[in-house]
Amino acid sequence: MKKHTIPLVILFFVALALCGSASADSESGTTISSQSDMNTTDLPSNRHIFINVSNYEGAKYNNDSVYYSGPNGTYYISAEGGGLNQLHITNSTNNAYGQVNVINATSTSSSGVFYITTTGGRGYNDDIILLLSVKGPISDDFSVTIISSGYNWTLTGAAPTTDAINYLNGAVNETFTKSDFQYGPHVYKPGPGTLGVWSLPLYYGQNTSDPSTAEYLMFIDLYLGNIRTADIDNGAVKVEYTFNNLNTKASFNTYAWTVGGKDGEGISWTNKVISGDTQSSGYTVNYTPVTPVADFSANTTSGNAPLNVQFTDTSSNYPTSWIWDFGDSTTSTEQNPTHTYTKPGNYTVTLTAINAAGNSTKTLNITAIDVIPPTVTIEPIGGLFNTTQTVTLNTTDDSGNATTYYTTDGSDPTTSSTRTVYNGPITINTTTTLKYAAIDPTNNWSPIYNQTYQIKSDVYVNITPSITNPTVGDKVTYTFKLGNNGPGDASNIVFTYVIPEGVEYAGANVDQGTVNYDPTTRTLTWNVGNVTAGTDPYLWLNLNILNPGTFTIQPTVTVEGYNPGLNNNIETLQVNAAPKTSTANTGSPTNTETVNAATTTSTQTGTVPMKTTGAPLAGLILGILCIGSGITLSRKK
Repeated sequence: MKKHTIPLVILFFVALALCGSASADSESGTTISSQSDMNTTDLPSNRHIFINVSNYEGAKYNNDSVYYSGPNGTYYISAEGGGLNQLHITNSTNNAYGQVNVINATSTSSSGVFYITTTGGRGYNDDIILLLSVKGPISDDFSVTIISSGYNWTLTGAAPTTDAINYLNGAVNETFTKSDFQYGPHVYKPGPGTLGVWSLPLYYGQNTSDPSTAEYLMFIDLYLGNIRTADIDNGAVKVEYTFNNLNTKASFNTYAWTVGGKDGEGISWTNKVISGDTQSSGYTVNYTPVTPVADFSANTTSGNAPLNVQFTDTSSNYPTSWIWDFGDSTTSTEQNPTHTYTKPGNYTVTLTAINAAGNSTKTLNITAIDVIPPTVTIEPIGGLFNTTQTVTLNTTDDSGNATTYYTTDGSDPTTSSTRTVYNGPITINTTTTLKYAAIDPTNNWSPIYNQTYQIKSDVYVNITPSITNPTVGDKVTYTFKLGNNGPGDASNIVFTYVIPEGVEYAGANVDQGTVNYDPTTRTLTWNVGNVTAGTDPYLWLNLNILNPGTFTIQPTVTVEGYNPGLNNNIETLQVNAAPKTSTANTGSPTNTETVNAATTTSTQTGTVPMKTTGAPLAGLILGILCIGSGITLSRKK
């Protein structure tokens, strides 16, 4: 809208000097304090003043500036020969004398219509000017749209004839804003009365002794006159208004201007709004909110996450602000927000609708469905390790509530009866295949992951004979101690030993696992199973020495998993079996073959094959005799 500068007029100051102007206090129609962001000024007196209108095009007539030697484009409030009786505001053209209209608007946006009539003996007014006053504070987004319709004619200084008038629709159709207020705040309006004495209220029932009732003023030229009788609206000026963001009170008053004539140049009349006076007429819009009833709708209440929802406020009783709580720790103050639920779940949305009268709330449930499976990462990944490993599973899921299962026996973690719920780091101290998967609250399974960890075991075998210097005919027990120095457990250990010729298998016992002997292959197999670090199962093998000579006890051990240097830890025992010595009746040895004493040698590596030393003489003779006589000796081997 057009901004205007209020000039200082020498004529006005002369009048004030003669009549005694009041100071800028409640007596002069002003208050001590004003809204700091309002670019307004005080009216210097109740009359004999020039006023600016806020129309973009300015004043329709510029006569007063010439007649009274005033600023260009202003109207002069003279009020010398006029009064309060001929100009009225009415809600019906059938009631020309008007009435006091009080509109209680429950919304900050409201609209209405009223008429400005004349009942004076002169029968017409050349131009009608509207005074809009609004109580502060005025919001930054305040606006009012004014549309005026009525009659127009060429100025003559006398009443227009019927054939000289023209009806105009929308002579003014303009929107005014906060910046268009030029005066105030004032407790009173200017107009007829004792010069320098403010006495005319802004609205009916106003307590003019209370400075807080002051309002900001804006004059609007309606660009039309009114006459006492005419075909349309009985000659009244029709005023249509629409407020937006009116948060307080607004009042309409009106002024009549004429050019020359017997009543003089300028503004001399205004409507009467005196409390208790039955001829009063005026129009006031009070923003009187009632507590809003919160309500809203959503374009969807259920869908796959991420779920985008458009909320639409449908609250009644005109809330002025809104607070949305979307149920996921986020909020909004928009009237119709859009919100995205990134995580699945059930959410309660709460709208609080607020205005000056109070507030109320409404809730709605939103379900964001989880269709995205969780993912699981692991640290560290599988491989070969020289130490026990601590494994951590990290599960990511949009719900934030996934459950992770794992197995260490190779079974399916989604179905296995041996699965375990992951609650913290997993200790892996043996060769293990770790399988794991996660499930979210809506039964979406992650892939089944697996990692194999091979933890170093350190298996060894020590051999101890019951007879270190065996001779033919001896039964020797060989004790095999199988141990594990760790740190990992050894899994599925298998111990095998092929019994050489010249000795015979005489039985075996173990304290862990099972032992079997295959006479066809002469192979002893000890299925040890798993051996934890620091434990040492035993095998006791009984062998009969049949022939003299040298043979090697060299078992083979296999371990499932990571066991570097295994072969170097398996002890090898070399046995030198001596022949049995024959004795005569005298007890002295006879027919003996000189041999070295039998010895047992233990080594850690290498294989020494059994040596052939030849058959003893006594055994050879016995064999010949047996063959000659048809006798055969059976031996277990």
